[in-house]
Amino acid sequence: MKRHYIDGPDGQIHTYQWGDDTSQPPIVCLSPSPFSGKAYITLAPLLAEKRRVIAVDYPGYGNSDACAHAPDISDYAAAVSAVIKQASDSQTADLLGFHSGCLVAVDASLNHAPQVRNLVLVDVPFFSPDKQAELLIKMGASVDLSSELTMLTKPWTFCVAGKLEHIPLPRAYDMFVDHIATGRNTNAAFNAAFRYPCAERFKQITHRTHVIASKAGLFDESRATADVIPGAMLVEHTDITVAVLEKGAIALSETINDILNETAHREFGQS
Repeated sequence: MKRHYIDGPDGQIHTYQWGDDTSQPPIVCLSPSPFSGKAYITLAPLLAEKRRVIAVDYPGYGNSDACAHAPDISDYAAAVSAVIKQASDSQTADLLGFHSGCLVAVDASLNHAPQVRNLVLVDVPFFSPDKQAELLIKMGASVDLSSELTMLTKPWTFCVAGKLEHIPLPRAYDMFVDHIATGRNTNAAFNAAFRYPCAERFKQITHRTHVIASKAGLFDESRATADVIPGAMLVEHTDITVAVLEKGAIALSETINDILNETAHREFGQS
């Protein structure tokens, strides 16, 4: 794994990169809230045998500079565009999104269409406007910092105590630190995601899209996504029930590699 900094519209963007093969466009991995590109550290090496894999720290997350304003999904998509321009020889990429990262992938495909070849969307947070409004209130507010250690109980339970059956302790602890590192702005990406007009934007997609639905929490929402996106292909991973990017990494990587290898074979056949 290598680390790189790239100039973006809001300052420097930090990325993690795996693999050296540039014969295919890279896979750019877009993280779930409230994590940085570290979310892909387990999955990415499994995707990097035949192509480069790049995981992006959104502005304000990980080691990337923050936006000067409250970010929208479009701000994260603009950062992705900058990464593709500077990191891809062909200036195109396949986009892999997980949870809120799916929305960033969608927006990049719409606002920066020539740079995108394929979309692979895993467990899409496709909610009704009423549900989004509810989640925006519940999960989109700035974090109230406190001198009491109890303020860390919820992220500790989410990242560590509730995951040790499926994730090694060092990895769980690393994700806990990643979760809390942004402080007051931890929920900025949640806020952006729950304001995103999903149905309207999904209907505008023209790129080749695969939607992968696991049984880890957004199965029905992902199936609904595949119904809305024109021509989307649905893959149901009912064998993955927890820790999609960790315990499910091997099975998920096999599916993603199959999808992208099929694309490469199709393009080669047409050349």
